[in-house]
Amino acid sequence: MIFFDRCPACGSARWTGLRRYETIPTFLFPLDEPEAKRVEALSLEICRCETCGHMARNGWQEAVLKKIYTEHYAAYPNDTSEAHLTVYKRPFDAFFEVTKPRGNTPLLLEIGCSSPRNLIPFREAGYEPMGVDPSPCATADEPGIRIIRNFYEQAVIPRPADAIVSRFCLEHVTDLSSHVGKISRDAGAGCEVYIQVPNAGLGLVGLSPFFFSHEHIHYFSESSLTALFARFGFAPRRMDSSGPSILAVFQRPEMPIPALAPPLIDAAGIRRWMDGVAAQKASLTRLFQRHQDLVFYGCGMAAYWALSEIPSCRTQLRFLVDDNPAYVGHNVPYWGFPIHAPGVDQLGTQTLIFVAVNPAYHDRIRDRLRDSTNKEAFWTFPPGAMAPRRLFAV
Repeated sequence: MIFFDRCPACGSARWTGLRRYETIPTFLFPLDEPEAKRVEALSLEICRCETCGHMARNGWQEAVLKKIYTEHYAAYPNDTSEAHLTVYKRPFDAFFEVTKPRGNTPLLLEIGCSSPRNLIPFREAGYEPMGVDPSPCATADEPGIRIIRNFYEQAVIPRPADAIVSRFCLEHVTDLSSHVGKISRDAGAGCEVYIQVPNAGLGLVGLSPFFFSHEHIHYFSESSLTALFARFGFAPRRMDSSGPSILAVFQRPEMPIPALAPPLIDAAGIRRWMDGVAAQKASLTRLFQRHQDLVFYGCGMAAYWALSEIPSCRTQLRFLVDDNPAYVGHNVPYWGFPIHAPGVDQLGTQTLIFVAVNPAYHDRIRDRLRDSTNKEAFWTFPPGAMAPRRLFAV
C-alpha cells in the first residue's frame, strides 16, 4: 500500500485521518453479471489537510488501480450521454469561452482527452489541438488533431503550449507534484491552464454521505487546487465552484502570488459533515426498518453508500431501477443486483422507494414521475438534510 505522509496538494504536515469505509466496491459503475460479481470490495480511507482542506485517499494499491483501468474501464459510461453533457460538459464549454487564438497556430494540449472528438471544438475555435491519453479510444482519426498515446508524464510535447486543458484528470493522478510539474514545464509564456475536477466541497457542504471511490485519489476544494498550482508559480485567473465540478483557469502572474486563503470548510464544517452523515445513516436505517420491501431508484453514490453502511437493506431490496439505458440490464458491482428500467411493476406497488441519485437529477426525476399515483412512496436526501424527506410534497 502507498500512503501520503503530508498533504499532496500544499505539502503541509497537518495531514490527518478523516473517514474510513469498510466495504466499497473497487468499481462503481454497472457491469455484466459475471464481471460485476468478480469486483472486489475493499476498505477506503480518506485523509484531510488542515491547512488547505485537500482530501485524498490513503493506503491505496497500484495493483487495484491497474485492474480498474485495464479491466473495468471499458464499461465506463459514455461521456456523451445527455446527463453528462448537461451537468459537466456544457458548464465547461461556457466557462472556457475560447478567445481569439494568439499567433498563427496556437497549440492547445488536452491531458486525458479520451477521444479525438473531445478536441473538435478547440480545432474549430482556431487552435492546433493535441491530446495525450493512453486509452485505446484515443486514436488520431480526426483531421487536424494529433493524439499522443501515452501517459502524460511520459509524453514528449513538441513545443510550449499556449493553452492546456485537464478535465476530470487530476483526481486520478497518484503523484500530483510530478504531474503539475510537467504542466509547468510544458506551459509556454502566457499559457492558460484550464482545470475541471469534481467539487468535493459541494459534497461536504451538502452533507453528501458518500462521494469517494477507489480510482479517485484526490478530492479538491478551491483552496487546495489553488495551493497545488501556487507551488508551481500559477495563480487562478477565474474560478467557479458553484456546481458539481470546480472550473478554474490558472496562469503565471506578473505580480507575486498572494498568500493562500484558509479553506472555506474549516474544522467545524468537517464536524458538521461527519455528524450529519451519522444522522443520515441512523435515520435512513429507521426508515428502512419500517418497511419490508425496498426499491432503489438510481445506481448512484447514495445506493453504494446504503448497501455498504446499512447491510440489512441488501435483504430488503426487491428492485434497483435506473433511467440510464447504459445501466439497464447490467448489475451492481460486487453485490450483483440486476438493474431494471423503471416501470409499473417496480414503482407502482412497493412501500418505499429510495431515490439514490445525485440531487442534481432530482428535478428530472420529478418531471418524469409527475403522473405517478404512488408519489408518497418516494424518499431521498435533499442537499443538507440529515434525515430522508419525501421527493414529492404530498
